[in-house]
Amino acid sequence: MLLNKSKFLSGVAIGLLLCGIGAAQQAAAPQWKDRAEYDLVEEIKKATGEKKLELLNQWKQKYPETDFKTSRLGMYITTYQQLNKPKEMYQASQDYNAIDPKDFLVTTFLVQLALGQNDTEGAIKAANQLEGLLDDPKITPVQKTGAQTLIRNTRYAIVKSKKNPAEFEPFLREGLEKDPSLAAYSYDLGTLIITKKNPGLYPEAFWQFARAAGVTGPNALPAASQKAALDYLTRIYTGYKGSKKGLDKLMTDALASTFAPKDFAIKTDQQEIAEQEEELKKTNPQLALWIAVKKALIDTGGEEYFNASVKDAAVPPMKGKVLSMKPATKPKEIVVAVADDTTPEITIVIADGGSLPGTAEPGTEIEFEAVAKAFTKVPFMMTVEVEPSKIKGWPTPIPAAGAPKKAAPAVKKTVPKKK
Repeated sequence: MLLNKSKFLSGVAIGLLLCGIGAAQQAAAPQWKDRAEYDLVEEIKKATGEKKLELLNQWKQKYPETDFKTSRLGMYITTYQQLNKPKEMYQASQDYNAIDPKDFLVTTFLVQLALGQNDTEGAIKAANQLEGLLDDPKITPVQKTGAQTLIRNTRYAIVKSKKNPAEFEPFLREGLEKDPSLAAYSYDLGTLIITKKNPGLYPEAFWQFARAAGVTGPNALPAASQKAALDYLTRIYTGYKGSKKGLDKLMTDALASTFAPKDFAIKTDQQEIAEQEEELKKTNPQLALWIAVKKALIDTGGEEYFNASVKDAAVPPMKGKVLSMKPATKPKEIVVAVADDTTPEITIVIADGGSLPGTAEPGTEIEFEAVAKAFTKVPFMMTVEVEPSKIKGWPTPIPAAGAPKKAAPAVKKTVPKKK
């Protein structure tokens, strides 16, 4: 069904219809065929339901030609409505329209009735006919606006019912160009794009769903449908990108423009991370190496990777910010953050039970060369051993190394990346 069959002429609309008919008949100065016709019509006016229909049929049989033909058809229309006979009601409206195709009210009703009867050709014909009547100066602004909405919704319902994307998509785009407030058009356009199953087009679909969920005004979706659209957008956006990052901005941008900018794209979280890593390799290769090593350690098989490739290996020069020390003065152990300013990641143990002179304020940045000794995955922490002379940036000068001690075993490897 294109429209629910219950959406037929209201009592007020029927009243307007009959008033319009009466005015037209008065202008034409109609005449009764005889007194019997007049008396029959007076009886019809007092009757209701099936009795009224029976009397109307008598009038039609006895007086097939009458000056009151459109009035009779108007009575048929109201009677069929009261008796819930939509098919007959539609036929009576078509008969009326054939006599007076310029009657604005009847043509308006004819569009609605055609939709209710799934007569797509009849609905389009009536909609086109109605559009041709909109310049009539007797039509009020309210009537004109209502008719324009009916015409648009009729064409929309019919094109959508055909389930032909090649026809429906350009229809939706053209409609949105004319009226960006049509939230249902945005929702359907987003749905059509998604059904193409081309991830490269998904960002444009997200844009239209954002509009469908956010557009306000007379053409907005009902509140429940708006929420459903937003929930659906959130789910598919998160599945595509990997997080909700950027969703709020998308909602704002989509309401500012009917269509997404040319070449509009949404990068996935993985793409953004990969780009950041590549940029970091250029601007801070030390940090890039550490992030790669840490990522490998916390991944599946991290313990095996550490034991095989990292333990007792020389860690390339790294920079970190002091978070804590043991003891607070002349520390033997220093915990530093590397990837950011607050996350403890490396515990520096001074080699041979030694210590550093003085102390350092939290946040002090130091650079060190170390040998990896141990690590825990949760919470993450790598323990390294460092010679005092391999530390730079300590606030208190570190005395030069004394007489050479017994040489430590040669470092047999350097930290590689996990393949």
